[in-house]
Amino acid sequence: MTKDFFALSVLDPLIVGDESARVYQKLVRDDRLAMSVIGAFNFLGNNWDVRGPMLYTMRVDYLNDKNATQVLDAIESVLAEVRSKGITEAELEQSKTALRSAFLEDMEGGFMPRFGRANLLATFALFDDKPELLNTILDELEKVTVEDVKAAAGRWFVNSNRTSIDSRPVAKVGAQ
Repeated sequence: MTKDFFALSVLDPLIVGDESARVYQKLVRDDRLAMSVIGAFNFLGNNWDVRGPMLYTMRVDYLNDKNATQVLDAIESVLAEVRSKGITEAELEQSKTALRSAFLEDMEGGFMPRFGRANLLATFALFDDKPELLNTILDELEKVTVEDVKAAAGRWFVNSNRTSIDSRPVAKVGAQ
């Protein structure tokens, strides 16, 4: 629940949130390296119910005639641009709107109505003994500035924090 945590949460949908996100645009639309890109700051759930280190995860299904180095270089170019130039005010507002909407949907609706609210109340009670922290999330998101996002990206989106796995199916011997 740090300043960097909220800044990276705001950056998340802009990097890999959907087909308008920067990594998708670079890898699929612009460079035609991949068929799909998915990912998230917390790939296994929402950002708010985790305590401890989080793993920013991306999965890229890239084209057979491309290689992992090309993909990693393209991703790095996106991250380098965020580190050096940051994001725009319009992107900041777009992301905040998407995050507010997703948060409110999780609190009230979804597959199991109101489960998201119960989950976060339990999380904050268990880890912080402060279930009322649920009421601070939207306020903390609102405080994030473009400067906060650029600073957090500069601290966390660096090569020394990165691991990649290149997994390709192996053809069976004798298979046609």
